[in-house]
Amino acid sequence: MEGNLLLVVEPGYLEWQVEYFLLSLVKFGCLESVEIWVISPRGLPLKESTRRFLQKFGARYVEKNLNPHWGFHPLSNKAFAGKYLEEIGVKGPLLFLDTDILVLNSLRPLLSRPAKIQVKTAHHGEIAAADFTDSFWRPLFELFKIKPNRAWTTIASGEAQPTLPYYNTGVIATEVTNRLFTRWVESYETLRVGLPELYVRLQDYGRWPPYHQKSRLQKQLYHIGQVLFACTVLKYFSKTQIYELSVAWNYPLPKHALLGRAQINRLDKITLLHYHREFRNPLWFTKFEADPALTTWLVETLYGARADT
Repeated sequence: MEGNLLLVVEPGYLEWQVEYFLLSLVKFGCLESVEIWVISPRGLPLKESTRRFLQKFGARYVEKNLNPHWGFHPLSNKAFAGKYLEEIGVKGPLLFLDTDILVLNSLRPLLSRPAKIQVKTAHHGEIAAADFTDSFWRPLFELFKIKPNRAWTTIASGEAQPTLPYYNTGVIATEVTNRLFTRWVESYETLRVGLPELYVRLQDYGRWPPYHQKSRLQKQLYHIGQVLFACTVLKYFSKTQIYELSVAWNYPLPKHALLGRAQINRLDKITLLHYHREFRNPLWFTKFEADPALTTWLVETLYGARADT
């Protein structure tokens, strides 16, 4: 067994996303012996057709309420699902991937550095902290007792200004023995108990305006999972334990025009295409060149007839 691949799937659009993901994984991922885990961490049942699809690909499906206190915030599910796998004692590398990703090249390198935590710097906008004086992050640093001497800075692809390590949590590769997801969940619970006013305020996020209309604070709260992931990394791990992936390993399709020199213009040079629903508009193909066989497969897979729509 090469390792464990974790996906979080709940009723709705994640169900068709996981189908596209698994089709691309089998076609291009080169992980013949990986254990595929699909978890519904709030115990919400999937459609029978989705279950049959997962069974066809040999995925191990878990439907269990693992997230009793943060279930109102679906982005927290990945932390609790990962903690579950660490607790039941799976062995070896653990790779978590968001479902809104297409696999276009071999994933084997993500399972070849198990001692490292492999992540891609997030495009931070107004969310990440430039230093320890940031008004939103400072109470969190104090809560988690994170000292400045624990910190380092990094720069996201296509951006100019460094920030404290703030990573996109759609692609995380680690070794189970690092207990990364368990510590991440502990950070969620530390916030819930230590900053109850913030925890209560987070529960209103579903009533906030659409993302592009959110205030800076609302965007920071919406991405509280990535914020807490950064705090977890700073608290428990050193820079030498982090391996920052190139943009090809978590390519943000909506940010394509903003990546500058980091921009990739051939699809076959991208390993993980993080599309964020963008591919539903076929014009996204016009942004890239690609091998004809890859283009044909994508067109037929994404826009061909589907058995269950």
